[in-house]
Order: sequence, then structure tokens, then C-alpha cells
Amino acid sequence: MNIDAIYSTFFVNGSNVISAWFVIIFGFLGMSMTLILGLPQAIYLYKCKKTGNVKYYSYWMFLFGILSWIFLGAFDPVQKMFAIVISNCICSLIYVITLWLTYRYSSDPKRKRNQWIVLFSSLLLSIFVISLSISALVLEWKLPQIAQMSIAQIVPIITTFAFFPQVLKAIDSKDYSGMSASMVWTFILANVFWTLYWVFFIINAGIAPQLISALIWQVLSLLLYSLLLIKMMHQAKLNKINNTNENVAENKYV
Repeated sequence: MNIDAIYSTFFVNGSNVISAWFVIIFGFLGMSMTLILGLPQAIYLYKCKKTGNVKYYSYWMFLFGILSWIFLGAFDPVQKMFAIVISNCICSLIYVITLWLTYRYSSDPKRKRNQWIVLFSSLLLSIFVISLSISALVLEWKLPQIAQMSIAQIVPIITTFAFFPQVLKAIDSKDYSGMSASMVWTFILANVFWTLYWVFFIINAGIAPQLISALIWQVLSLLLYSLLLIKMMHQAKLNKINNTNENVAENKYV
């Protein structure tokens, strides 16, 4: 593959060489992290076989957000965002498994009974959006720019705040069992890479409202998950201190 083909794959302006390569590098890193966004939580659920303290609609909102990013990237009338589309396509399929395991290992019998409905409905929805978006990339289907700009203002809000109720619930109850630390770390790294991707994409392609909006919401998402990680680590430290004090107290009276 020659240089022009690489530029074409990532839809960057090859005349701005430095910014183009930063877009490619951070796009690749962002893609890599996005691919596995749901994987750490899926592994955690499979090993522990316990869903924990979760807001189920947060998981559905995030799936809808992933599919919306696929649609947004594929139908962009200005730039076809290859990195966004492909990484989120694969991410959505992995995330379907995470969503299914969330219901499968729920302590709520009703949710557990619905696990297969959740699996097949989310899988069919993902396949439909992926098929439509891949067709848009190949056949160069486009949305009117005003429609694209409107959608671009909404989609980042969905993915940024999908887990916000979950975060508030965890902070309030001091119970962070609904999200594994490895999942939060994955989200933070993905946000770092995508933030840098958007910065250099704007430098390379020029300022556009949908790109600025995506960057702003990406930064907010990074701040949100960073706050969550800090709270999780602080609570884990407090729990460790409390357990140590309890053990000391027990040994004292033995």
C-alpha cells in the first residue's frame, strides 16, 4: 500500500504531512482501544458471574451511542471517518456480548430471563446499522450537511453521558461493582487517543462544527471517566484500610 492509499483510507489531506500522520497514528490507537471497549467488562462478568450495582439503561444508551457513531462517520458529507466507522463496527459486536452477560449474570430473575431477547435484538440492530454504514462508505452515500451537523451535536452527548447515571449511583452508594477498573482504564485510554485524533484531524482538515463538537464531548468524556477512576481507587484504598483495621481489632480480642 502506497502513501496516497494510506491517506485515502483515513480520509486525510496528504499535503499537510505532519498532521496527516498524527491523525493516522492516533486514529489507529483509538481504533485499537475502541475495538476492546466492552471486552474488559465482558471478561470481568464471565469470571465473577455477578453483574453488580448497574443502571441497565446506561448500557443500552452506550450501545445506541456506538451505533450512532458508526452512522455518523459513514454518512458524513464532508469527510468519511474510516477510523470511527470500522472501530465502532467491531466494538458494537463485542459490546453486544457484554450487554448479554450483564443480563445473564443479573441478580434480578426477570432480567436474567430476558438475556436471549437482549442478545438477539441488540445483535440484529448492530448488524443492520453496520450493513447500512458499510454500504454508505462503499457507495459514498451522504446526508445533507445540515442534518449531519444536527446529528453530530447529539451523538457525542449520548456516548459521553451514557454511563453518567451509573457513575452518580456508584459515587452515591460507594459501590463500584457495576464497572470494572479495567473497563474504566480502557475508556480513559480510548478517550485520550480520540481526543488527540480530533485535534489533529481539525488541524489537517480545517475547522468544522461537527469536528469541534466531537472534540469538546471527547474531552468531557475523558474528564468523567478520569473522575470515576479516581473515586474507585480512593474507595478501594478506604476499603483496604477498613479491612486492615477490622483484622487488627479481631486479633486484639482473640
